[in-house]
This record gives sequence, structure tokens and C-alpha cells, in this order.
Amino acid sequence: MSDNSYTISVDNGLCNKLRACFSGLRYARANNLKFNVHWPVHPTECPAHFLDLFKPVSGINFVSKDVEFDLTRANKWIGERGYQLNHKFQPVDTEYFTELQPNDSIMSDVHQITSTRKEYVSVHLRHGLRYVKMSKLFEQYTSPEEYIEKIPNGCDVYLATDTRDIQQLFIDHFGDRLFYNKDITQKTTRVRDDKQSVHDAVVDMYVCIKSHDFFGSNMSSFTEIIQNIRM
Repeated sequence: MSDNSYTISVDNGLCNKLRACFSGLRYARANNLKFNVHWPVHPTECPAHFLDLFKPVSGINFVSKDVEFDLTRANKWIGERGYQLNHKFQPVDTEYFTELQPNDSIMSDVHQITSTRKEYVSVHLRHGLRYVKMSKLFEQYTSPEEYIEKIPNGCDVYLATDTRDIQQLFIDHFGDRLFYNKDITQKTTRVRDDKQSVHDAVVDMYVCIKSHDFFGSNMSSFTEIIQNIRM
């Protein structure tokens, strides 16, 4: 990091990248620094670049080649000193993502999904094997049945999930009251080099943001960002 710039390399999945990116932008602006972001496109973690999904943001300069990073592999919130903070940090008092705008293609899909629903609740239920193991380890696991019990009777339900089994469970329980972006035809939505899957994840995110009420997954950066924008 030079005297007048701040550079990070964002790591892991889409929402880990986004929270590092936008809290880093806040730090750079507070310190009058040029903000550079290296956004590696990983074949499984996040096979799409920011600019494949969102409109450009003033103050974020994406760098396409390796530079000397003071802060590498940033995937958490950036604190006041420019270093990333652990999960104990709760950024609920700061509206980080007011400048985050999906591209027109994504917003068109969001409108098509929501245009026929006057009011609905949404659920982000992450249930891949790695997440289930992690959430149980930290005693943060909520079963699919507990999610179903939370949902008010009679309301329409939008489901954002990453596994076919969970989608089928909700179809069986809610029937015509349930709606979602796409049928999950494989065991999981995580598909190597599938940029469309990341597009669909952002569609899920913004349909959840627009819902009347939202039920998310503990320890999930995807849920965390939805809650921050809904704030």
C-alpha cells in the first residue's frame, strides 16, 4: 500500500468478496486513499467478476493483474485501521451497500419473479455439507423443519437455497405458495465455471431483499448482506 492508495485482494465466495470490497471502500474514502481491488475469478468459489453482475461503483478501481498487496485474501469486514476483522464484528449500524446496483439483466429477472406477488416472505436456507458441518460446530445450526415452523400460515414463500433436497422439501410442504428462481436439477447449485449460477445467486439476493419478511442462515455472508441492505 503506497501513501495514497489502498489495495486488497478479495477472496472466497461472492458475498465474502462483496463485504471486503465495500467495507474496504469505506476505509479508503475515510482516509482519502485511492482504492484498488483485485477480484480473482475462482472456478468454484465465485466464477464471475464483480462487473459481470453489478454496475461500476465510483471509487472502486479493479486491477486485473497481481500487484503488491498489503492485505491479501480479504474475505471479512475491513476495520478502521484497514485490517480485516473476525466474525465477532457486527456491522449492523453501517449501510455499506447503498451503492451496490445489480446490472439490468439481473434486475429484469428480479422484476419478472416478484411482479405477480403482492407480498411474500423469503428464506435463505444454506444447507451444503460444508456449511452444515461448520454451523453445527459453532452451535449455530437451524434445521429445515425449524425454518418451516417460522413461516406464517397462508403467506407466499420465496426460497433461496443451494441444494436440490431442500428445494424439494419446501415444494412438498408449501405447494403453490412456494416460488423460486429455478429448479435445482443437480445435487447442489455450486457448479464449476458456471457464471450463470452467480447471476442466479444475485437474483435470489434481491428477491429476498424485496420481501416483506426474511429468514436467513446463521454464519452466512449471503444472509448477512441481505440483512444489511434490508436495514
